Amino acid sequence: MSWFKKKKHSKEKIIYFPPKDINPETPASQVSDERFEYLVDYAYKQIPPKISKHIQNVSIVIDPVYNPRLLGLFQGVPKTKHLNNQGGHLPEVITLYRETLKSVTKTEEDLYEQTRKTLFHEIGHYLGMDHEKLGKHGY
Repeated sequence: MSWFKKKKHSKEKIIYFPPKDINPETPASQVSDERFEYLVDYAYKQIPPKISKHIQNVSIVIDPVYNPRLLGLFQGVPKTKHLNNQGGHLPEVITLYRETLKSVTKTEEDLYEQTRKTLFHEIGHYLGMDHEKLGKHGY
């Protein structure tokens, strides 16, 4: 499993480290709800500052329901479509489907990596990226 992505047109590498206390032996199905929340929070903190500074008015929701079609979902207006000084609207929502993510991974380590990728993918949609562009970035 690779924890880093090499940026195109740059020698700089973005390195993503899993939590130090992650147990690669723990089955994903045995990860508690509290531990999953911790993994999501840890993944969110891995977002590079030059990206995270653009994330505003977004709620991240962990949905315990199994969704056979989705690992995550962005609902709202992409930031690129916001009007200047737009106010008074509900926050955009990124939903992570906990049980679906657990079902497609084998270990806690796999669960963390897939959750991080899913979160970054949905944040990409929030920032206005389509699936083609996200795919080029590995998400």
